[in-house]
Parts: sequence; C-alpha cells; structure tokens
Amino acid sequence: MLVKILKLIHAHKVSTISEIARVLNVDRSVIEHAIQTLLNGGYLAIDYQSVKSACPQPSISKFCALCPLKDSCNVYQTSAITFYQITEKGLALIKRSNE
Repeated sequence: MLVKILKLIHAHKVSTISEIARVLNVDRSVIEHAIQTLLNGGYLAIDYQSVKSACPQPSISKFCALCPLKDSCNVYQTSAITFYQITEKGLALIKRSNE
C-alpha cells in the first residue's frame, strides 16, 4: 500500500489524505499512519516552502499552528494543510516497483 500511495501522490491524482483513502478504499486513519511511515522512512518529506506560500504571513512562522493569524486563517481552520514531496528515495522505490 505504501508504494500505491507514493504513486498516487507522484501522479498528482490525489491532493488530500481523504482522497487517497477513497481511492484505495481504506479508512483515513490507515492513510495517516501510512503517510507517517513514509515520512519516517525518508520516502516523503514535508514541503515547508509550500506551507509557507499557503500562509498569508509566511515570515512569521513555517508552521501554521504557531501563526498569530491562525484564528482567522482559512488554511489553518479548514485542515491545517501539510504539503508533501516525494524524496529521491521515494522516487527510486516507485521506479523499482515499475520494473
């Protein structure tokens, strides 16, 4: 399932954890755990640059939870958005799985 998640993210076929869960027909909590496993394994990384660009005050903090505008910010209130990027290690895993 971890490779399937990486492939979905890499192909830009999904943009949220809920979408991944729907496509793979599993509970959202399973995907959340899988994402954490991919992060811990170095296959995914949090893209802090994208988090900064989503925040109206990126110079204040790179984490929405610390932003003083979080109470009035749609980004923070709707889902505390986290952006992920596939690492070189993740891309290599995708490539090996396609061979």
